[in-house]
Amino acid sequence: YQRRVHGILDNIVGMSDKCERHNAAFTSYCKGCEEILCDECLGNHFGHDFEEKYSFLKNISKNIEVKLTSLASEKKAWEKRQELITKKNNEMLAGSISEQREVVKKLRSLEMILLGLLKGEFEKVRSATGIDKDGLSNKIKEVYDY
Repeated sequence: YQRRVHGILDNIVGMSDKCERHNAAFTSYCKGCEEILCDECLGNHFGHDFEEKYSFLKNISKNIEVKLTSLASEKKAWEKRQELITKKNNEMLAGSISEQREVVKKLRSLEMILLGLLKGEFEKVRSATGIDKDGLSNKIKEVYDY
């Protein structure tokens, strides 16, 4: 049925109010042949099931209205889904940024602890050897270069 309605609608969109064969106003719709007909065409469709022009157009109009209502409903549902996806993505992104900030904070804290430990060790070596800061730096460089 939907295929037939779509085919009919395709014809109606570009349709004139006249029969193409007889250039007369169309008055009926042949359901069996799925054709719009003028009064002269009716004789060629003897025994077929007909629908009057205005009834046919009214039914088509109702079908279009039902389809548009359905599409509007589907559109709202898709928009809601899109909203939820966007919200979820934003939450995930915010969580990710928050987690990254926390990791950076912990790394900085560890860096400060390590620098403190190194400074303490450096002071121990300097006081034990009596070498000044620059001299100790040079000795450390010599060890790394070796």
